Amino acid sequence: MYAAFCCSLLLGSHCNWKIPLDTPAWHLLAALLCVKCKHFNSTKNCLTQSGYCVARRDQKCLLWTVTSDDFLSYGAQTCWTHCVNKYIIRGSVRSEHKCCNSSSLCNQF
Repeated sequence: MYAAFCCSLLLGSHCNWKIPLDTPAWHLLAALLCVKCKHFNSTKNCLTQSGYCVARRDQKCLLWTVTSDDFLSYGAQTCWTHCVNKYIIRGSVRSEHKCCNSSSLCNQF
């Protein structure tokens, strides 16, 4: 019950039980929370491992997308170590890493 209360205070309607329950509450209050989705599809629906992660000191939130002919194909969201904004273009396919640490959940659509 305490975990549910803390979760709803931190994330409101975004509350999700995938935050590790052994994470100390004081750590979450000062931490950068990121959306976590191992794989989402072209309609931005998370297909595997959805939830949230707590970024460590050397991490930022990452939104990774792959587009083809300017249409979203797939991507991922997570906490990422030494995250750097970058994009790679090969023909009509573009892979882009958007890193952020401005606020919690900054890597959501």
